[in-house]
This record gives sequence, structure tokens and C-alpha cells, in this order.
Amino acid sequence: SVVPRLAHAEETAPVRGEVLAVMPWKNLNGDPKLDWLKAGMAETMTSDLRQAGRAVVERSQIDRALAEILLQGQQGDDATQAARAGKLVGATTVVVGGFQRAGKDLRLTARFVRVETGVVEATAKATGPIEKVFGLQDEIVSRLLRRNATKGEGDVAARPKRPPPSKNVVESYRLYSLSLQTISQTERILYLREAVQKDPTTPYATKDLLELQQRLKDYQKTSDTALEEQARTDRSIIGDATTPMKARVQKALAGI
Repeated sequence: SVVPRLAHAEETAPVRGEVLAVMPWKNLNGDPKLDWLKAGMAETMTSDLRQAGRAVVERSQIDRALAEILLQGQQGDDATQAARAGKLVGATTVVVGGFQRAGKDLRLTARFVRVETGVVEATAKATGPIEKVFGLQDEIVSRLLRRNATKGEGDVAARPKRPPPSKNVVESYRLYSLSLQTISQTERILYLREAVQKDPTTPYATKDLLELQQRLKDYQKTSDTALEEQARTDRSIIGDATTPMKARVQKALAGI
């Protein structure tokens, strides 16, 4: 199957030498029902920024940097901590985001923070029904990437559109977010498969599932090749009359 192309902001020229790092998003009003969005928003925004042609640090590197800062007990506000983590992973700009309930709607806010200075270079916010969460995210990405544009240019009507959200888009996104938080490959595949079944039009789960399945196939192929090579070596030892009998017997028994 073909992975849908991620919708993103209209192409804008990247800042020369810029490397972005997306921090985990914050649950601003502590709503436990929305906690799953923290990992999901960071990962999907990372994908969208890459799709827009930006250099973005891997999420695993950011997690390690944040853990190191936590162990060191360094204090500071969100922007300061994000800038420290960005510096550790070689980013020039970090993306700090948060979400909260706004009545029946979901409100997203995000900032571009310069690592060297801690200065907030751009801000963006979007509010709407949670069922349109990907559309809200597109608005955020578009406005942040156009931080050097004149006021109002961030709302570019010509940017690519996503398919209309299905009735299961929120549950699919929740399952995708849960897949990011498990270390079990089996659990991750199950979450991703269920996410795709809930909403096949959501590209993130489809893309991750295909990549994970391919990695597992490659691993199995490598493992099978290694086992076959070892079996040939063992057969050669067993059939070699110059090899001590004890070693030949041990190899023969090991293959049973």
C-alpha cells in the first residue's frame, strides 16, 4: 500500500544551518484524558517538519538529553530546559509546545526557541475540535515555518490539505501515541495495526507500521543468514576427520 503524503505548510526556504528539535508537548491543564497527546504531538510534528524539508533531531536523542538534564537536577523554565536539551543534541532551534482543553475545543500553542540565546523567535496557536487535530497541527507548523514572513502570511490557503477526518481519527491517534510509549515491538505492532484499522487515512501509523515490519523482515533475514552460515561451519567440523572426536561429537549434539 502507498503511504499518504503528510500534509504540511507550504514550502518555505529553510534557515541556513538550522537544526530543529521538537520537545515533548505539555498537557497545560493536566487533563489525564489527553495525556496521550504528549508523545503523539511531538512525533507527528517532527514528521511534518521533516516533510517540509527541515533538518530535525531524532526523538530518541531528545529523550536521552532530557533524561540527562533531569539526572543533573538542573532548574529552569520550559524554554530554558528545552534550550539546554537542544544544545546537547546539536540543535539550533527547539520547538516547545503545549495543548489544553478550551471548552469543547482543543487549543495548541507552540514556540520556536533559539538554543544559544533562549530567545523566543516565533509563536503560533490554533484552536478547534479535537477531531481536526491534524489540521490544527498543520496551522501550527505553517505559522512557525513562516516566522520571518509578514503578519498574516502564515495562514496560507494554498498549503496541502489532508483528507477529511474520519469519525475514528482521535482513537486512531491515541493508539498511535500509545505505540510510541511502549518498548515492546509486539505491543507496538498491535497498537499500530489497530490505529490503521481505525483510520487508514492517518499517515503516521501507516508509515511507522510499514517501517517496523520492514526492519523485522531485515532482522529475520540477517538472523537466518547467520544461522545458515553457522550450520555450514558445524557440518564442516563434524565431517573433518582431522578434528578431535570430542569436538565433532559436541557439534553434532548441539545441532540436535
